[in-house]
Formats: sequence, structure tokens, C-alpha cells
Amino acid sequence: VRVTDNLNLNIERGTRPHRDHIYEMDIQFNERMLGKLEIAFDRDAVLDAAYQTAVSSIIAQLISMLLLATLLGTVVHRLINRRVRSMAEEVNDRLRSENYEPLSIRQSHAGDEIDTLIEAFNSLSAQMNSELEQRTFAQQQLKNINAELEDRVNERTINLQKTVDELNHTLSELHNTQSKLIEAEKLSSLGGMVAGIAHEINTPLGLCITI
Repeated sequence: VRVTDNLNLNIERGTRPHRDHIYEMDIQFNERMLGKLEIAFDRDAVLDAAYQTAVSSIIAQLISMLLLATLLGTVVHRLINRRVRSMAEEVNDRLRSENYEPLSIRQSHAGDEIDTLIEAFNSLSAQMNSELEQRTFAQQQLKNINAELEDRVNERTINLQKTVDELNHTLSELHNTQSKLIEAEKLSSLGGMVAGIAHEINTPLGLCITI
């Protein structure tokens, strides 16, 4: 840097670079020319310094971004991955045990996609529980109807067996009556035959006695 004035004052500081660019500026006061300011600088050195500064800044920003990404990854793992893993484990437990109770994971206040999944699964669980209760109720009703039908069948079977027994008894009595009628018919026929034979015998005997 060098400052000169109209009175041949020359003040210079610093070492003039080998390769330089000179920037000149007039020094004025109350519109009066007092002197001149000259600044000489090495453009390559300035660019190299700027490059070193930019590289250092980029490295610092990369390190900051890496730390920020690590922090974000940790936060995402805690807020999302852990909740997703817990939800998946509970869903698998529900499927293995055939238990469709709502998930124990609480929904956050953010209302994110995981909360939507939890709400959807809980709604599906409530629907499946309702259908399961309806199916259980229908099975119980069907069981009661089957038991009632079995009771009716048993009652009808007992009544039918009584009717069959009565018919068998009546048939047995008919057989006995038929046997008695046959015996009576035989006796009646035998009595008629004996009466005819006696008549046939008595007639000649009576004639013989009369003569």
C-alpha cells in the first residue's frame, strides 16, 4: 500500500508482490485533489487464500452436515423406526395368537403416517373383533338349534319307539286272537263232524231198537 500527495509525500507499507495488480484511487477533500492511494496485490495469492478458505468452509460444512445427518438419523430411528418395529412386533404377536386387540402403541401428536397406520390397524382390529363376536354368537345360536333339534329327534324317536312297541303288542294280540279263532273254528268243525257222526250212528241204532 502506498500513499502519495502533491507535496511529494510517499508512505509505503508492505512488500510489493512479484505478480501484482494495482488498484489506484484518488484522495480528495472538499473537491480538492490531495493525493493518490495505490494498492498492489497478487491475484493468485488472493485466489489461493480464498480457495483455502472455501475448502476449509466446505469441510466444516460437510462435517456439520454429517453430524446433522447422524442426529437426524438418531431422531428418525427413535421416532419412526422404533415405532415401526414395535408395531410390526405387536402385529406379528396378534397374528400368532389370533388376538385382534388394538395396538398398545400410543399415537403421537404429529399425526404422521405411522399414526395413520396405527389408526387403520386399530380400526381393522375393531372390525375383526366385531365380526368374530358375531361369528361366535352365530355359532352359539347354531349350537343351541342343533341341541334343540337333537332333543326333538330324541323325543320323536322315543314316541316312535312307543308306537312301534304298541303296534308290536297289538300284532301279538292279533296273532293270539287269530290262533284262538283257528282253534275255535277247529273245535266247531270237530263238534259238527262229531254231531253228524252221532246222528248217522243214532239213526240205525234207533231203527234197530224199534224193530
